[in-house]
Amino acid sequence: MVTNKQDVFKPAPKQKISSFRMATRKFFCQFSVRGRSSRSEYWFGYLNLMMAGCVIFFIMSVMDSTWKLAPIINIAIWGGLLWLALCGFFNFCRRLHDIGFSAWAMLLFGILNGTIRLRENMVGEYDTICAIAAIVSFVCWLLVGILPSEKRQNEYGEIPNLASNDSGV
Repeated sequence: MVTNKQDVFKPAPKQKISSFRMATRKFFCQFSVRGRSSRSEYWFGYLNLMMAGCVIFFIMSVMDSTWKLAPIINIAIWGGLLWLALCGFFNFCRRLHDIGFSAWAMLLFGILNGTIRLRENMVGEYDTICAIAAIVSFVCWLLVGILPSEKRQNEYGEIPNLASNDSGV
């Protein structure tokens, strides 16, 4: 919020790059759409998501269905995948907040991805409409990660990495 005319002409504070450790902690522990995530937190979060996904899929590939513990491991794996999906969702929503959009913009991705799956099931193959929807969805996801943060406090919170690290993360 601008309190007087002189505040308008002050340069925006320089945003620090989030450390990998801080971004990992925020990605896996902050189960909330509240707040904002900087670009570095966003990309470090997705790097964590990819590494955890690789570990889970490696476990799935070496798991033998004849193991006595296979059902329990399957439940744990599906629980882990759900947890990773929720972490990615919250990370994406906080990044949308950082660039000034509501988290409801996430609905666009749901509609695009739903269109891909519905069309694929109706037609029985992956056609041109599915490909276009997938490309648009990917470009939107990429833009959310590339667009710069708003250089001021917005309705979703303070500038990320300038706020104190005592936010419970």
